[in-house]
Amino acid sequence: MSWEYLLPSNADNMKQKRTYLGIIAAFLIIALAYVAWPAEDFTPLVDAEQEAEILSVLPELEEMVEKYPENADAKKDLGHANLLLGNLEDAELYISQALQADPQNPAYILDLGQLYEVRGEYGKAEEAYKTAKELNTKMREDLAQMIESFPPEVGGEAVRGLLEAQDAVQESPLPYAALAKLYLNKLGKTDEAISVLEEGLEANKSYVDFYYLLSSAWEAKGNLEKSQEYRDIIASKNF
Repeated sequence: MSWEYLLPSNADNMKQKRTYLGIIAAFLIIALAYVAWPAEDFTPLVDAEQEAEILSVLPELEEMVEKYPENADAKKDLGHANLLLGNLEDAELYISQALQADPQNPAYILDLGQLYEVRGEYGKAEEAYKTAKELNTKMREDLAQMIESFPPEVGGEAVRGLLEAQDAVQESPLPYAALAKLYLNKLGKTDEAISVLEEGLEANKSYVDFYYLLSSAWEAKGNLEKSQEYRDIIASKNF
């Protein structure tokens, strides 16, 4: 899927676009590593290597926010970088600004939930993760309706772009994983975690962390046989 939709509308030359896409690509790798850590190691802190990577792109992220103050994605990325670095005041500032521009964006709400979790505000984190998950589902449904509404004679880039967007939303495991990890690690809601993870598997069966988390959840319930089933799935699949 192209990340062109993240570009500021006034990026007026290819050099600006390449720079911004490079920053986005590097940052997405770091963000995914953060959210997808195994359940037993879920923590808002990053290791020294990840911290160095974030610090290396931080000036560019700050420059993008200064250069394109209307771009909510740039603010979200800068907020997330500060969240990973533990700069919680700056994280809240930029995440809040992104949400003001696009309050129904599940990625922004997911970051807000992570900020709450780092602060120990687990009830607020739970509600934010639930909202992000629900919006993610709604986006899938809306995209499906949009695709169905196109007349048969209409094709080309418009429909192809919608299909790619639909694939990306369907494959997004992050709201499910974040909520399940909160239930397992902070709230002790094992049954709720299992329910969320099973729902996540319906949306994306290729996300390996779901299987690790389900194995951990069933182990916590004392069902070692069920826990091993998910370990066996991991061993049998080429993730």
